[in-house]
Amino acid sequence: MKTLWSVFLCLAVFLLCPSVSQSSGRVSSCCLTTSETVLRLNLINSYYLQRKGGICPVDAVVFVTVKGIKVCANPDKMTWT
Repeated sequence: MKTLWSVFLCLAVFLLCPSVSQSSGRVSSCCLTTSETVLRLNLINSYYLQRKGGICPVDAVVFVTVKGIKVCANPDKMTWT
């Protein structure tokens, strides 16, 4: 009976762990560094701001291209031409 209880407990932990990590809120990719890549305006689909903190080590402006590629730029070093 003790073995059956151990198997049940291990199975319960195994099944609950993925759902706990998935339900912890919005976890998306995070910019670890920034790039100085220059993007053409017609290739940018959207952008959003990433704030330093938690798992994200840098402030960044994240540009999302029309192909879904994310390019992270340093907001303090951006020049608009």
